[in-house]
Amino acid sequence: MGPIETTRPRLAPAFGEAIAAYDLPTGVHSARVGALARAVGALLDLSEADLEALTFAGTLHDLGKLGVPERTLAWPGPLDAAQWQEIKRHPTIGAELVRSCCPPSGGSFCHQLDIAAAGIETHHERFDGSGYPAGYAGEEIPLIGRIVGLVDVYDSMTQQRSYRYRAFTSEEALGHLAENAGTLFDPTLVPVVIEVAGRR
Repeated sequence: MGPIETTRPRLAPAFGEAIAAYDLPTGVHSARVGALARAVGALLDLSEADLEALTFAGTLHDLGKLGVPERTLAWPGPLDAAQWQEIKRHPTIGAELVRSCCPPSGGSFCHQLDIAAAGIETHHERFDGSGYPAGYAGEEIPLIGRIVGLVDVYDSMTQQRSYRYRAFTSEEALGHLAENAGTLFDPTLVPVVIEVAGRR
């Protein structure tokens, strides 16, 4: 077994532990997003290789928050302009970290890392082009980014956060996804996410 094969299974858990050590709620949320994203991909009949990349991207979508000051992550109210700019950098930071793990020999592992990194980098893009960091719209956003972005929003809404007084119910969060299908979210993916969430 070569270095790529021995590194691959440890990479996501190691990064996941780093996220949880830096900010435990983000780490727990990230693990749930990875599992939800994989379930959505399975319903879409994605290949095993694509499911692996999707799970990787979901689990590590917030990896770039390691580059965001802890005081900003834990800020109890609306962010100011400077804090918002710090937050908006995390998809790019995370994607760069993942791409940096590609071994010099390249190969299929690098290809998977690149697919996962694309999902991480685009999980805050929105179907109507209103997202960040690049303002991509529609199918300019890779499928993996559209999936991770959807399940990220759903899971975030259903969890208690320091900046709001209560978590949304699952029904409220799914209603938000449905109301914004075709604007913020890919309308072909929203029903799949609703089906996956309904099974849990």
